[in-house]
Amino acid sequence: MAVPPDVKERKPPPANVVVLAFGSHGIRYGFAVDTTPRRLFPAVAFPRRPEAIADPAKAPVCIPTFRRRAPEDVQRARAVFAEMRNTIEVEMALRERRRGGGRPTPWTVVIEPISAPQPAAEADPTPTVKQPHPIHGSKVLVGRDVELLVRDKEKAKLYDIVFPIWDGKVLFDCGAPASLIRKALDALIAHIVEQLAAIRKKASENARKKKMNGDVRMENGGEEVKTEQLFTKDGVAGTFVALVVPETSQRRDTAEIVDAVFREPSLQTAAVFIHQSAVSCALGAGLATCAVVDIGHSATTVACVEDGLICGESRIHLNYGSWHIQNAFNMLLTDYSNLREVLQKEPGPNGRVLTDVEIADDQVVSIAKIAEQTGGFNVDENDTLTVAMVKLPSGRAIRVKLGVGMRALPCYGLIYPRTLSSASTVMTMQKNIPKRRVQEMNAADDNYVSDIFNDLRRSLIATNALAIGTFSNDPGHIASSTVDPQEASIVDAIIWSVAKAVEVKRPDQQSRTAEHYRKYLNAIVLAGGGASIDGVALALEARIKKGFLDAGLNVADVTVIDGGKGKGDEELAAAAAVLEDVTAEGGLVDDTDTASLPWKGGAVMVEADAVSEYWIYRHDWEDRNVRALRERAPFYW
Repeated sequence: MAVPPDVKERKPPPANVVVLAFGSHGIRYGFAVDTTPRRLFPAVAFPRRPEAIADPAKAPVCIPTFRRRAPEDVQRARAVFAEMRNTIEVEMALRERRRGGGRPTPWTVVIEPISAPQPAAEADPTPTVKQPHPIHGSKVLVGRDVELLVRDKEKAKLYDIVFPIWDGKVLFDCGAPASLIRKALDALIAHIVEQLAAIRKKASENARKKKMNGDVRMENGGEEVKTEQLFTKDGVAGTFVALVVPETSQRRDTAEIVDAVFREPSLQTAAVFIHQSAVSCALGAGLATCAVVDIGHSATTVACVEDGLICGESRIHLNYGSWHIQNAFNMLLTDYSNLREVLQKEPGPNGRVLTDVEIADDQVVSIAKIAEQTGGFNVDENDTLTVAMVKLPSGRAIRVKLGVGMRALPCYGLIYPRTLSSASTVMTMQKNIPKRRVQEMNAADDNYVSDIFNDLRRSLIATNALAIGTFSNDPGHIASSTVDPQEASIVDAIIWSVAKAVEVKRPDQQSRTAEHYRKYLNAIVLAGGGASIDGVALALEARIKKGFLDAGLNVADVTVIDGGKGKGDEELAAAAAVLEDVTAEGGLVDDTDTASLPWKGGAVMVEADAVSEYWIYRHDWEDRNVRALRERAPFYW
């Protein structure tokens, strides 16, 4: 659809801007005027063809796949985990009495069902016959439906399951044709558009109800408004899309995502703006200069931002995140509690017998919620149990009581990363990316598209699949020996990142003063799902101060901000001044979730006049493709 000639002269209204923030384990989306975004699990399941299902030689596709770890690797990981547990127990004095209280109980766990079990229904004496699975499903599954599907082994055989985005990157290294990955990426974008259309339709209906005093009538003589019409203005493309990509994104990833947004017909995209998550986190927190620590699902990145621009040399990447913390909780609860037995024995509401899929889903959700509600760095009260009430997807609820060691040890994995890596080795399987060649496919192997020419042509949109900028601790780079991605703590990464940012600005060591470090250390913004851990800010502040003091620099003021919460109007306005016209009201809402901070920053940026020159319009993309990205991206390409 055409773009009006004067569209470049107009500032897009926030109501017409869709913000998509791609994370390591989810996509957050919504209109720029929304208070909070919605989240989509980035997985797609395509129904297989009947002839492929009937042939036992053709296994369903799962990208990526996993394989079991070698027993000796698991045994070594258990030994490392036990060693780290003892280290943390001694250093934090978990078994010493505090407050003159009772006996310490660091490793005590109590799991109780909250509601009394309902009497089960009487058994039917009529013998039951197991019904076969349906031969073929016709609906493409997206998001939460795929999460449940992967836990049902029988039903999963009817689908090809694809995770097009993995660890923040488009998964082109899986050996499958790029056409299949693009097909899944298109399905994700289409699902997001469908959800946004439903939101817009509901808002339109509510407005008509108020205007017509309850007389609900559709436009166009009572006909349903089509989805495409919801994203147009005066018959032309009217949607602007702001993309927030993670620091780990490669050039090809970014180009493919932009192309998918322009390619979606119902979205009617007029222009795209793109930025990286570190700057988005800073501006979402109402800050122009700060250090950003994004504790994502499967990775953590640290970078320094100054006046709305990222210092490329300060970027650090760590191979652990909130998912690894959950694995440590899972390992402790498996070794010390009867959580699995409780979930397997307790009936559902009204005594209903739960399926294996429901039980598995409850177990996964219970681990995540226990980690979220009880995890923390406070080890002072080690003679009491922390209590959490966990409601599960099946409708059941459990009461969890944890000792201080159970809830603190996984969180201290951010300080002692070997704890997290060893727990993940024990509790998870190893990613195994299949290397299947295109010529091995055939028509019956359903969702693979053997389109070699198209794959090669489309892959030329990015000449080098390199990261947008590089991390300073990548193999072969300057910090690779001192800030190991697997074993360096988050404190080491912050100290190194800030030191490098100052070094770039002040190459002469004699000219560096504590004041140059303070402009980053006075505002260390925590973002991502792992940033909501109780007490993480105070724990990091003390260790960062000590780290600089050990290096011979006395930094008095270190402030770690939990997602920017608590920023005053003056601080928000000072940060907004960098963007010229964003008001203080455009900054962080007090109840903004740390995991949604990158999305919030994207919503803030699109209101700035300074951003107008960075919009990539449809005709620019169609004519110049990746060159337009390179010229319009407000960061190093």
